[in-house]
Amino acid sequence: MSPVESILKKTVIVLSIILALMLIYLTARSFYRSHSSALAESAAAVPEAAPIPESEPEPESVPVSRGAPLILLDDEEISSEIRRIAEEHEAVGIQVSIINDGEVIASFADGWATIDDDPMTVDHKIRIASVSKVIVGMTAMLLQEDGVIDIDADIGEYWDVEARNPSYPDIPITIRSILNHTSTISTYEYGFSSAASIRNRLTYSYISAEPGSIDSWCYNNYAFQVLGATLEVAADQTVDDILRDKLFRPMDIDASFAGGDLQNTDLLATLYRGYTVEQSVGTQESFHLDETPGENSIYYAGGLTISAEDLAKLVALLANDGIYQHRRLMQRESVALMETYNRQPLEDDTYQALPLLFVPELYGRGGIYFHSGAAYGIYSCISFDPETGDGVVVLTTGADGGADRYGIYNICDAINKYIYKVIR
Repeated sequence: MSPVESILKKTVIVLSIILALMLIYLTARSFYRSHSSALAESAAAVPEAAPIPESEPEPESVPVSRGAPLILLDDEEISSEIRRIAEEHEAVGIQVSIINDGEVIASFADGWATIDDDPMTVDHKIRIASVSKVIVGMTAMLLQEDGVIDIDADIGEYWDVEARNPSYPDIPITIRSILNHTSTISTYEYGFSSAASIRNRLTYSYISAEPGSIDSWCYNNYAFQVLGATLEVAADQTVDDILRDKLFRPMDIDASFAGGDLQNTDLLATLYRGYTVEQSVGTQESFHLDETPGENSIYYAGGLTISAEDLAKLVALLANDGIYQHRRLMQRESVALMETYNRQPLEDDTYQALPLLFVPELYGRGGIYFHSGAAYGIYSCISFDPETGDGVVVLTTGADGGADRYGIYNICDAINKYIYKVIR
């Protein structure tokens, strides 16, 4: 090969390499341009991450959601059915409040607060009888949260006495045993008991049964008088004052264990048995708590006076594990403690909690907690489904009596059946 041919051959090879490199470059540039715009658009479509707040709210500061939206109600239809049930059971007055998913969603009223003078409204205040015990129980839980009491401590510690059942001297009498009606404290006729009287009776007055055993169960109004007085002595406040600070003010509730201490006594309802006055408005206005802690025991077995709507707020607090309207007011553990029931059923097939009762299957629900009340012609009931956060509050005056196998009064049972079906 001549020198010229050799040079030409080398030139062709070099040019071929250069051409190949140029083709690679052009292909790469084309690919980049065609994809860079898409990448830019994709980047623009992704929003910037929200800045992390300096202080994250605690998980318990928001309401517990069970996944079911609040339902829409036909108020006219519900009002009509409540009126029909009230007339069937000859009620003078009735209030009903409905809880759905831990929120009070509706309240209804019908009949008379005072016959031929004052129509019943959702704002009227009615004494709720033994349902009051649940609110006393809530007070005990709040004081335990603050370290003021221990529901498993010897109750004698708060009275500076030896509180023992002589038949079982090694077993202390506790607040827990009062809450579940197993304290073995002797029952007394419902009435006034001074702090001195309670202190004295705690040293000797018991039935012959083992304290704290479900086999010793005996429904005991007097023991709840003792409990209310004990809470006052331990906290050095009346139960009203404790609840006003902890629940009533934050929840915008007007209620009292003494009717005369309500903010607005003009809203008191007359209490009727049939159409006979059992307690007039004037009589209720004369009730006032003694400012001396421990001297108000008479009110704590059944004296709370409140509207169904305000009572429903407290039931919603329990149904929503201690949260009301985005705010935790009771610890979840306190609510769980109140819902803890003995696995041995009572004779009526209910299960005793603190002091709620539990029925595994009721009103088409997997389980219902409830408490009933009856006094001075009042029939009352609170109930809630802990799984869904649904609940019903019924307060009545003057209705006929009778109750189902669980002790839920007939008019309350009829309302409960209807409402739980509506909000299913």
